[in-house]
Amino acid sequence: MKKSGLTTLAALSMAAALILSGCSSTSGSAKVSAKDPIIVGLSNSNVDSVWRPQMLKDFEAEAQKLEAAGKIDKYIIQNADGTAPTQSQQIQTMVNQGANLILIDAASATALNGVVDRAIDQGVTVVSFDNAITSKKSINMYQDEQKISADTAKKLAELIGGKGTVVMMNGTAGAPLSDAREKLAEGIFSQFPDIKVIKEYADWNGATAKQKMATVLANTPDVAAVWTQGSMAPSIASAFTDEGVPIPPIVGDGLGGFLKTWAAERDARGYETVGIVVSPAIVLDALWAGVKIREGWKMIDREPILSHDLITNDTLGSYLELNTPDGSHVDVPIVAEDKLYTEYMTEK
Repeated sequence: MKKSGLTTLAALSMAAALILSGCSSTSGSAKVSAKDPIIVGLSNSNVDSVWRPQMLKDFEAEAQKLEAAGKIDKYIIQNADGTAPTQSQQIQTMVNQGANLILIDAASATALNGVVDRAIDQGVTVVSFDNAITSKKSINMYQDEQKISADTAKKLAELIGGKGTVVMMNGTAGAPLSDAREKLAEGIFSQFPDIKVIKEYADWNGATAKQKMATVLANTPDVAAVWTQGSMAPSIASAFTDEGVPIPPIVGDGLGGFLKTWAAERDARGYETVGIVVSPAIVLDALWAGVKIREGWKMIDREPILSHDLITNDTLGSYLELNTPDGSHVDVPIVAEDKLYTEYMTEK
């Protein structure tokens, strides 16, 4: 395996999906030569949640397949420490190492634009995803934040009859993706005058979320529902169980353990909630698109919205059939590979 530069230093973004590109094209690079060997670099801002390691595993498995098939020459992975300066330095290092396709899950929506724009001007293809950047030269893939945030909040409000205390368990305060999701959900809850919102920030960390939830329950035992951004639902549910309090509607985030808890509670007492898969396998859509662009393809729409449907009691069974491990996210690409090529891309 021709893998180089695997570095871990330690252990997000706009509310709408964008695919932006340099000049007037949708290539994501100033000049693309289909004859150049493809060297892929993955720049990941942190490994603080269960989502990121799973995303890295997905990427590496697919990169190895592409390498074995001769589609790419080699790949590089760089994990930063959650800061934009470190990630910027790592991106420049990958460019210096010859990477001509760079995928980015960013620490900042704006702070990486400079190094990215310079790389693109040198002929590098850049695709950001998940926590995307705002460069007008790069390709930026997002999952559907309206569905992830506003639609889940609306369904949650409906389930509790539009009244009661809702805990918003957010990601990281100040992180673009966390702030965007928080704003969208809060906008929905503000439409219900009888809903009281308590905000907490847990950095998408299950242990932190459980601790924060336990503190809230000590002071507010009558929580009606919990809206959460992802990777935290099982831990939040366990905080209620530990206190001997019935689990209220909690936005499910596609973690296998919570899906099983949801099903058990549904069967035992008619429990109902809402969820959505925020899939780590979005990295595969970014990788497949980037490789095709290096081969001469173009994006049809620079602003596609990639999203799974909401999970409800009616559709829960189909997700359980995937047998996702307790600590893992349901892990399927947002857009299937063949659909990506036929509906989102075109050959030159």
